[in-house]
Amino acid sequence: MATISRTNIFSEAFTQLKNLINSNITDPITNSTSSSRKWIYSFVPRVYSLGFKAFPFIVITPPETDNEQITFQTQQEAELSMDIEIYHLFKDNDTFETLSNSLYALLSNSTHISTLIGVNLEDINIGKSSVEDMGDFNGSRVIVRTIPITFKASIEEA
Repeated sequence: MATISRTNIFSEAFTQLKNLINSNITDPITNSTSSSRKWIYSFVPRVYSLGFKAFPFIVITPPETDNEQITFQTQQEAELSMDIEIYHLFKDNDTFETLSNSLYALLSNSTHISTLIGVNLEDINIGKSSVEDMGDFNGSRVIVRTIPITFKASIEEA
């Protein structure tokens, strides 16, 4: 298991969070964890393209950090901010809420928090979530729930 370092701070933070979600949250379409269906993205996929699989899907936004927090010491601590967004068709609100609840429970679970600490992502803070109506998609309304999270990352020399 890789840990966060100066050479992989952005890519590894995303990868660790994606792997945690993919291995612990059931994909409602395949009804399994570790789904072979691509349903976790770093940006909103082109939902009108031929390669798009289906709703729901999750977007983990690329990590952001404050440049002022990064120094050139042997070990440092930086705060990373990411959003987890759940995109779903409005017609199936039960699945939307179940998926939202599962994500919140995952991020609040001490065992999974220990997994993140093991890769130098510590002090997880779940911010105030929001729900937005994204409008029409092929005759159906799309809704998105955004769950903001922050981590303190102990960044080590690579």
